[in-house]
Amino acid sequence: MQTLGDLIHEAMGSGLLQPNPPQWMRLGLPEIDRAMGGAGIQPGTVGILGGGTGSCKSTLAMHMALTSGDQWGVVSLEDNAAQLGLRAVAMAARIDSRRLLRGTMGLELDSSVSELLERQFPLFECPVDATQEEALVCCRRLAQAGCKVIILDYLTKVRSDPGADRRSDIQRLWAGLQRCAVDEQVAVIAVTQLNRSSQRGEPSLQSPSESSSIEVEARFALMAWTAPDEIRQDTQVISVKLAKNIWGGVGATDRFVRSGANLVHESECGYGLSPKEFSDDRPR
Repeated sequence: MQTLGDLIHEAMGSGLLQPNPPQWMRLGLPEIDRAMGGAGIQPGTVGILGGGTGSCKSTLAMHMALTSGDQWGVVSLEDNAAQLGLRAVAMAARIDSRRLLRGTMGLELDSSVSELLERQFPLFECPVDATQEEALVCCRRLAQAGCKVIILDYLTKVRSDPGADRRSDIQRLWAGLQRCAVDEQVAVIAVTQLNRSSQRGEPSLQSPSESSSIEVEARFALMAWTAPDEIRQDTQVISVKLAKNIWGGVGATDRFVRSGANLVHESECGYGLSPKEFSDDRPR
């Protein structure tokens, strides 16, 4: 049994009452980071990044890992190492990944690759057809290698045993991620697919399709979507909203223009958010 004073002393000893706790990690999302007081997310917690098909949730996850400035790791159950490498180079160089495949980048590409090769983080694990146990081992391995934030991309891709109850499996996986976060003192972001009813427009906390308990147990939740009327040819406008935050307010939204694998925040566009005014040929 502990008194209120005991709890306060625990918080002070852990550093949680510092104005800007150094062990908290920013998300690399300017508006959402500001709404979270500039501190970001806390070690020992698990949250979600939800999005429907085509909402660019995996691209957003990669963007966060590359731009946050902290020690991030990614467990990708969807893309292999070569695909992830291609996406990372395209995002770092701010170019359409199709130009990489055509081999037309020259010195511009060499410069981007050189910068990435010097970086220690993010780190990646790319298990193929992973079970729950294998996915959790990858998460712990990244944590033990120094990662402070780990993305699992994504829950639906974790393989279940034949005949197993999918919802129960997801709940067990979620419990495993919580144990990993607490034991290793890392923050975990689980990318999750949304219900088909939420494929269009802004999703809600009731949207995750994996388990009804996820949105309740998540300590923070980010929801990503693309409004249908914002799609123009190969360019999209993607929004990501802070839908749940146990440390403060919600509702902050960051918006990005996407062309190919490239994401540019609205504050960097210089042309507003009209996709018609954004192209690979414009300076940015």
